[in-house]
Amino acid sequence: MDSSTTDIGQDLGQRLIEDDPDSAVLLLDPQGCVSTWNAGAVRLAGYTAEQVVGLPITHLVAATFQLEASGRFLADALSTGLARREELWVRADGHPIWVSVTVTPLRDTSGGHAGFAALVRSLAGHRQCEAALLTSEVISHADLVRGPLGVLVADAQGRHVESNEAVAELLGCTPQELSALTIDQLPDPDDREAVLDHFRRVREEGYAEGVFRLRRRDSRMIWAEVRAARLSDGRLMAAFQDLTERVRRQEELRAGEARYRLYLEQAPLAFFVFNALGHVVEFNPAALALLGYEAAELAAQSLAGLSAREDQDLAASSLARLAASGRLAQEIRLLRKDGRPVPAQLHAVRVTSDQYLCFCLDEASRQTAARRTG
Repeated sequence: MDSSTTDIGQDLGQRLIEDDPDSAVLLLDPQGCVSTWNAGAVRLAGYTAEQVVGLPITHLVAATFQLEASGRFLADALSTGLARREELWVRADGHPIWVSVTVTPLRDTSGGHAGFAALVRSLAGHRQCEAALLTSEVISHADLVRGPLGVLVADAQGRHVESNEAVAELLGCTPQELSALTIDQLPDPDDREAVLDHFRRVREEGYAEGVFRLRRRDSRMIWAEVRAARLSDGRLMAAFQDLTERVRRQEELRAGEARYRLYLEQAPLAFFVFNALGHVVEFNPAALALLGYEAAELAAQSLAGLSAREDQDLAASSLARLAASGRLAQEIRLLRKDGRPVPAQLHAVRVTSDQYLCFCLDEASRQTAARRTG
C-alpha cells in the first residue's frame, strides 16, 4: 500500500473504533493479507502484529468457514461496497471465538483498488452457542485441520449451505451432489425420524449430539456420530465422525464375548475369573458343581478363601507370581463348601490388566483328560 492508501485506511479505522475502542480494526491488501493489526485485534485474537501481518486473513478463520472467507466474501465487498458476516475464528491459544466481520474496500487517490478495511467485533451475546461448540469440540480447529471430521452447514430448513470435502467423502458423493441434499435425505430410513428429532432439538435448544445410521450415495449404510449446534444466524452446523469401523469392531467383540461365554457355560471344566486381589469375579456352572457353592456364595469368595487352610499361603504366593508373569500353573488343594478338600491343578492367564482367567483340573477331570488322550 502506498502512503495515500495507508492514510485512507487509518482515517477509516479511526472512525470505526471511535464508538467501540475494543473493536479489532484490520487493513488488508488487495489479496486479502493483513497489513495493519491494531491493539483491539491483539486483545480479540491473541496474536501480535508480528505474528499476523503478511498472512491471509483466513489464517484466523476455522477451516469450515475458509470455504468462502477470502473468496466470495471479499468479492462481495468489492462489488457492493460493504460485506458483513459472522465467522468462527481460532485464537492464538487455540480456543474458538465467534466474531462479526464488516469489510469495505479501499481506493487510492486515483480510484484504484488498494485493499480492504475490516472491523471485527466479538459476538459476546452469543456465548451460549460458543460454549456449546467449545465444550463439544464440534468445531475443534485441530480436528478440522486433520481432515477426518466432516462438517456441514445447513439453513434452518435443513438445506445444504456449505460443507468440507470430508463430509462429501463420508457420504460417497461429490460436493455438487451433496449441495442438492437436505438433512432428511442423509439418514438410513430406519434412523430418519431420530435424525429429524436430533435437528429439531438443535433448532430449539441450540445443541445436540447422537450416533446414527446414514446412507451413502452407493446405498451402503454407515454409522456416524453427529454433533450439531445452532449458529447465531439460525443456521445449523453439524460435525460428522465416521464410526463404522469402530461399530464393526464392537460387534465383533460382542460376538466373540458371546462365544466365550457360551463356551464357559457349557465347558465341563471349572472356570474362574479372579481380579488382582484374588477375589472371584466370574465362574461357570462347572465351578459351582466342583466346589458345591450357590452362585451368590461363590461370588463372595477369593482364591485364598477357596484354598485349604494349609495352602492359603501358597494361594497368596501363586497370585503374586501370576501378577508378575501373567500366567501360572500350580497344584493346590481347594476346599469345597462341605469342607472336603479337592486336589487340583490351576492354570491361569492374564486377560486384562487386573483380571485373570483360571481353569481348574481336579483329579476326576485329569483322569477323564488322560483317558481321552490315551
